Amino acid sequence: MALIERDRQFEHLFRSFDDSPQGKGLLAVISGSVAVGKSRLLHTLSEKAADNGAIVLTATASQADHKLPLEVVNQLFSALPAGREDRAELDLLLRKGAVAAMWSELETETVPQMWAQIMQRLWGVVLRAAMEAPVLIAVDDAHYADAPSSQCLLYFARRLRSSSVRLVLTELESRTPAHPCVDPEFLRLPHCDRVRLSPLSERGVAALLQERPGSRLSRACHDLTGGNPLLVHALMADQRGSPAAGQAEGQSAPPLVLGEEFSQAVLSCLHRGGEDMLELARGMAILGPAATPELLAELLGMNPAHVPLVMRALRGTGLLRGDAFRHPHIRATIVNALGQDHRSGLHVQAAQLLHESGAEATTVAEHLVLAGVADLPWMPEVLEEAARHALAEDRVKFAISCLELARRASDESERLRLTVSLAVAEWRHNASRAVRHLPELAAGVRARRLTGDTLVTTMKFLLWYGRVDDAAAALSEVSGQEEALRQWLACSHPSLLDKAAKEPPRPGTWCPPRRPGWRRRPRRRCSPCSPRAGARRPSARRRPCWRAPGWTRPRWSRSPPRCSR
Repeated sequence: MALIERDRQFEHLFRSFDDSPQGKGLLAVISGSVAVGKSRLLHTLSEKAADNGAIVLTATASQADHKLPLEVVNQLFSALPAGREDRAELDLLLRKGAVAAMWSELETETVPQMWAQIMQRLWGVVLRAAMEAPVLIAVDDAHYADAPSSQCLLYFARRLRSSSVRLVLTELESRTPAHPCVDPEFLRLPHCDRVRLSPLSERGVAALLQERPGSRLSRACHDLTGGNPLLVHALMADQRGSPAAGQAEGQSAPPLVLGEEFSQAVLSCLHRGGEDMLELARGMAILGPAATPELLAELLGMNPAHVPLVMRALRGTGLLRGDAFRHPHIRATIVNALGQDHRSGLHVQAAQLLHESGAEATTVAEHLVLAGVADLPWMPEVLEEAARHALAEDRVKFAISCLELARRASDESERLRLTVSLAVAEWRHNASRAVRHLPELAAGVRARRLTGDTLVTTMKFLLWYGRVDDAAAALSEVSGQEEALRQWLACSHPSLLDKAAKEPPRPGTWCPPRRPGWRRRPRRRCSPCSPRAGARRPSARRRPCWRAPGWTRPRWSRSPPRCSR
């Protein structure tokens, strides 16, 4: 696979090595963000050097082997073509070096002398190999190298100018406290050549996709990945078989599929970036738009001075646009990768920090709902307030979640009142689901545990489901000042007034009208058709007034017929 937007750096490095005169070594440090192509450039350079007859010694440092002394040096010299005597000498030197590394913690005077002798003899082995052919030492992810190996590489780097040895290292350009750069002494050497790699441009993404520059697909991929080659390859792997794969130019663009490959690439970038980068990404995913450097430092227990450094390193991966994730799928991937207990704990901590900083109740309640925990005294009140705001904004599902959590966390005195609010919210979303609360509300009415507006709301709720007996019991508890309620009942449920009138009122409660047999006023007839005083009553055969001759009804009107006399 051809190098895309890396050919200039490759030609520069290879030309420097090829044009270097015999007996003059070179040092190069390739730096860049996570997964921008540093390792691929190093491997391509190593393969090209091996094809030209050079002896290539390669090693890859890792975070897991960071504590193993001389791990990188062992990898380098394991590939060195040496005779039986040289191999025995190498094994002896590496064993002595491991012992010296373990003794270095004692800080005795004999250890530095022993270690200096070991590095000198190892350098002698490299020089004997360089007398046969040029030697290229390539170390990938040198920032993970163990301390003894870093000292050994630095010892080699200081002596390169008088040898035919080339040393190439790769490192993360964005430093974090958990991932310091390679020893700064490498960069201070006069023969050090530093090569920086940046993410792919939109034209580079188009070349990687084998698309025309400026095409719809290349723009969308660059917008989602920020030019990170690893993310671009993963995104294209998810498009296989999707509608976007066979879309012709000029047609309407279907949305790109963000699947498992893209999610794994996101997590791979974060894990390769180190523990600080992973923790910061988790904190940003939990806090969402409310994330600030101060809140992130307090949530994660991180030094506030380190947060901008780690943020810059995370921004270099292409996952961020500014201070937010490029796509909600990236945030969801990071959150879903957390364990349930870890995720709930972070949400509870975020809710506490936001509550203390004076954030809106809705913002705090979102974290409480996601955590499923409301064990502190202030949490039910915040959830109830957030539910009121959510209902006003027609976010009924979120309001139901808030009220359910507040109801579980409240004591017995507040639970019934919250049940009324929950029933009303569920009625707005799904009336059949709210039926499950009717027995509890009816029992609360009979036990006289509801008062005021909550009782009135409960009575209306029971009437909507036809629970007239329970509503009548609630009506007998309503205060006499509810004149508006009486007028509403007289128009909508007149039979309820008769039913409540038969029950003896309690002292201090409102008694409905005692007039039995209350009915709607009959329709009034017009005066010409009404029977006059002393006139003979119409016969039974005579049609009713509203069907008598002279009555007309417009076809466009639904009002009662009017008399034309």
